[in-house]
Amino acid sequence: INTSEIENIKSYSRACEKLSTLLLINHIFGKGTELYHTEIGAPRIKDSNTFISISHSSYLVGIAVSNLYQIGIDIEHKADQVLRVREKFLNDTELAITLPNDKVINLYYWTAKEAVYKAIEANGIDFRNDIYKPISYTNTFVAIKDKKKHHFKIRHYKYDSSFMITIATPKIKNNKKTRSQKRTGFGAPEHSIIEPFTSFRVTVLLASL
Repeated sequence: INTSEIENIKSYSRACEKLSTLLLINHIFGKGTELYHTEIGAPRIKDSNTFISISHSSYLVGIAVSNLYQIGIDIEHKADQVLRVREKFLNDTELAITLPNDKVINLYYWTAKEAVYKAIEANGIDFRNDIYKPISYTNTFVAIKDKKKHHFKIRHYKYDSSFMITIATPKIKNNKKTRSQKRTGFGAPEHSIIEPFTSFRVTVLLASL
């Protein structure tokens, strides 16, 4: 791990996030793995075709990994802040069908849109209007990129009763699930240092700061 990146960070919590991220990266890909970011801020592993997505919230850091397609992950603590900013990410239809004091449903939309935003990898995306959930679909969100609609499957998980973890993967036509694609577990002890689980060919590792 290149500790010079961490030494220059003044914020203690931010330094912990960075160190945890690098530790997870090295755990997944091996020692000496180099992490960099594209022009739009998407994380990448040097000399690798593997897709990754990273999220931090409070004391939790998570990395989603896929060899098939670009993915997105968002981790959010169940705080009241999401209720104060709901008008910024919910469109008029979504505002009408979600209760203003329901943290869970508002967090559902927020984390889904964040995960989709990371998966679509595009600048200039409007959370209110360019990412939305069609009423007729279940656990599916749509993102508009270059005037084209892209559909994403959304999966939500709870962690430590205080966090919502959301993963967005592109919906692929005629994609039959196999036994290896099924979720294999999400029940390690609370505050575990590394907790892996596999969900539809997406591996996620979590680290507690």
